[in-house]
Amino acid sequence: MIVYQVWLRGVSYYFASFSLPNILFIVFGSIAHIQEHAAKYGADPTRIAVTGDSAGGHLSASAAVLSPSIGDGGFGAREGVYEFMPSFVPSGKPVDQVKDEIVRAIKVVAPSYGPSEASVFKMFLEQTDQVNPPIRPVFKS
Repeated sequence: MIVYQVWLRGVSYYFASFSLPNILFIVFGSIAHIQEHAAKYGADPTRIAVTGDSAGGHLSASAAVLSPSIGDGGFGAREGVYEFMPSFVPSGKPVDQVKDEIVRAIKVVAPSYGPSEASVFKMFLEQTDQVNPPIRPVFKS
């Protein structure tokens, strides 16, 4: 396991003035960077786990759910087009290849108390099947 916490911690402070799409450009760029350099550390770039606490938990879930939306079509510049362009794309690799590698590589997502609600992702995802309403835990007092 490679822990990029020190490297990414500097990035997290950089996030303060950005919107969620801009932050995800950096998150996807970070994953691409990790994959590009994983072999130096004996890691497998095709087996990535993402995790985080609080806002980082939200970002780890977002990275997993929204990775199929990586692309260079722009984010909201045209109606109905919401694609996340990674802030880092390895030299010589097309964005579609980076997207495929990230989508296939994320094997584990472990968000810790991240604020999230399915409706947050609704505008970015096309529903292709009918699903049952979400099941919510029932708490008895």
